[in-house]
Amino acid sequence: MSQEPPRVLTEAQRQFLDARVADGLYEDPASVVQAGLDLLEEQEREEQQRLEYLRSEVQEALAEVDRGEVIEFKNDEEQHQFFKDMFDKAVANHQASQRC
Repeated sequence: MSQEPPRVLTEAQRQFLDARVADGLYEDPASVVQAGLDLLEEQEREEQQRLEYLRSEVQEALAEVDRGEVIEFKNDEEQHQFFKDMFDKAVANHQASQRC
């Protein structure tokens, strides 16, 4: 059996509810609370989707490592040079495509 949710609001929360109703945005305080709960539910659903996406990306990355599809760098300078070269190539390709 679930417990009854608390019905205690701070003065600021009560003023916020009353202002939303007074502005005509909501019919009554319960509608304001429901909108807040709906938003929280949506945020949690989106967060769950993000986590599922990240988990799948991690699994794919681990599979790539298992298949040997990785680039190993001897040191930070080698890694820096690799990404600098990639960036420079991307910039050159972009500039070339702008001239066409």
